[in-house]
Amino acid sequence: MTATDTVAIDIPARIASLLAEEVGPRKFTMWFEGEERFAFHPENNQVRVYAPHRFAADWIRQNFSGTLDRIVSEVVGPEASVDVPVDSDRFRTETSSSDMARPPQAERAAAGGKTPARPVSRGPVLRHRLDQFIVGPSNELAYAAATRLAEAEGNEFGPLFVHGSCGLGKTHLLQGICQRVLELDPGASVVYTTGEQFTNEFITAIRSNKIDAFRKRIRRLTLLAIDDVHFLADKQATQEEFLHSFEQIELAGARVIMASDSHPRTIHRFSEALRSRCVRGLVAQVMPPDDSTRARLIGRLAERLDLRLTDEAVSRLLERWNGSVRDLEGLLRKVQATLMIAALRHEPVGGGVDGAIIDRALSDERMNTRKRPVRFDEIVAEVEKVSGITRAQIVSSSRKPAVVIARSVCIALVREMTTLSYPEIASAMGKENHSTVVTACKRVPRLLREGKPSRYPSTAEEITPRQFMDRVRGALS
Repeated sequence: MTATDTVAIDIPARIASLLAEEVGPRKFTMWFEGEERFAFHPENNQVRVYAPHRFAADWIRQNFSGTLDRIVSEVVGPEASVDVPVDSDRFRTETSSSDMARPPQAERAAAGGKTPARPVSRGPVLRHRLDQFIVGPSNELAYAAATRLAEAEGNEFGPLFVHGSCGLGKTHLLQGICQRVLELDPGASVVYTTGEQFTNEFITAIRSNKIDAFRKRIRRLTLLAIDDVHFLADKQATQEEFLHSFEQIELAGARVIMASDSHPRTIHRFSEALRSRCVRGLVAQVMPPDDSTRARLIGRLAERLDLRLTDEAVSRLLERWNGSVRDLEGLLRKVQATLMIAALRHEPVGGGVDGAIIDRALSDERMNTRKRPVRFDEIVAEVEKVSGITRAQIVSSSRKPAVVIARSVCIALVREMTTLSYPEIASAMGKENHSTVVTACKRVPRLLREGKPSRYPSTAEEITPRQFMDRVRGALS
């Protein structure tokens, strides 16, 4: 082997190593997996980054081309080029020859290329599509994984588990996957259901002595999408049945996607076997959107309701909206109702929805309403949980940036969600003078405007002050 050959062999490993360091382990594992994806062709001085399907290739080109060009130029030289071809055979895994384990594609081939008659989607009507999902930094990994799962043939990378607070798009992703799979393969057997519905059908099947039919239907699917899977917690028999179905579905090469409010490791009374199965694939979190994504969401939903919003109106909605898409839909419905009432009264409303109309529509709207008052200790505890900044640090005089932000967020939320005055907050925090509390509270609007992200002890990635506040609000509301 010549020195040139040795260098050529080392190039993919060096590129993979530098790329993993540049984009981080999560994105590298998601999109590049290992150095076997990379190949160097010295005859034309080209580096190829192979993708398993068109979506992955397009995503890599759109999101990593600059980084790849820079790294390839560093490793190979400025004259080298980068190509991202699709080569599904490179990623194909061996499947069992058993008829029981054949994926739906193999079954269709065995049927002479014809699509066997299959039941299509069961359960709630599918309302959402992937191409209508607003993508931003808070959800791009979950969206990319959902699209990849929907367009893959068979079970490419194990189950997908999406988790996050209510109203952030988990159901949209699950239903969007179901819609996309059915568009690509009209003969696919797709079931979208919820943890509660799965439990009820299982119990009904047992009581009516139809458990074999229930198992047969579930275990011969192309795709099983189960929303609110945390509903299975503390239901041992249902968990066991779901786990067995889970294993059979995966053995047959089919796909499974689940959604929950919590990470599978933190769902109480989940069996360890089920937790292990859930985290074996990809676990992706959806978080409250940043301001840019919020604005696009407002625009998309307003367009759907035929509402023409001024920039002032969008700004007002951003101030009133806590990050849940469901809450935003409710706010816009109130605006729509206000316009209808104005039209009935023949009141002029101008050429569009401005800030005054938003204020009028939402004059009695209270975001973050609760059935009981929020206590100071609850807010502090939730700020501590979200950030990892301890209570002792929050009430201290520390000037570390992360502590200052956590303290300011805590004070602002106490003012917003309780009836405590500045002196009472200062007393609760052990401060002799309430001026520091006033200063901290006034600091928050500036932090929200600047939107500078920070990393905290308990966060895996940087979050903005608005995302910080939304997480605490969401947990307390």
